[in-house]
Amino acid sequence: SVEHRTKLRNEMINFILKKFDDLAIKTDISGDLSRASTGVGIIYCRTREECDSLNTELQKDFASLKMAPIKIGVFHAKYTPKQRNEVLEKWQNEEIQLIIATVAFGMGIDKPNVRFVIHWTMPTSLTAYYQESGRAGRDNLPSHCRLYFSKDDFRSIRFLINTEYSKISKNSKTLKEKDAKPISSLCNI
Repeated sequence: SVEHRTKLRNEMINFILKKFDDLAIKTDISGDLSRASTGVGIIYCRTREECDSLNTELQKDFASLKMAPIKIGVFHAKYTPKQRNEVLEKWQNEEIQLIIATVAFGMGIDKPNVRFVIHWTMPTSLTAYYQESGRAGRDNLPSHCRLYFSKDDFRSIRFLINTEYSKISKNSKTLKEKDAKPISSLCNI
């Protein structure tokens, strides 16, 4: 893993890049939750299916490790607005410690005590990563952002770009591919 410490908006945020390793990830998340005695966390996934699958997997794994129950909420477009609002309210009131969401989550949310932001999959651009990571540590207390990546992530992003831009101009597609390159370079893939 690569670790880089930097300051954003006068806050200490620790940025960590790690190759995808299923067991290490669960250990990391477990540690994040135990260290975040005050505050909450966010895990970003690319798809709704990844959100649901990760939630099921984490609940099962934490139960098998005989850990204290972890209150996890899932937030994505498949849920009704009422369901999403309930999850958001519980997370904001810290009845839920961890929210697993697609990248649509977080727009307009200014929760100061987000202790960690985890990207389960590589974001589509460095700009997206910066924006989503910026939700951590707004209260100027130590926080961290962790990005898990694999070579498959970049292949998935390229597939999405090709699919999304197959019907529009080649210039737009080229710009999106250029957006994706810095984040993949950061991860050395």
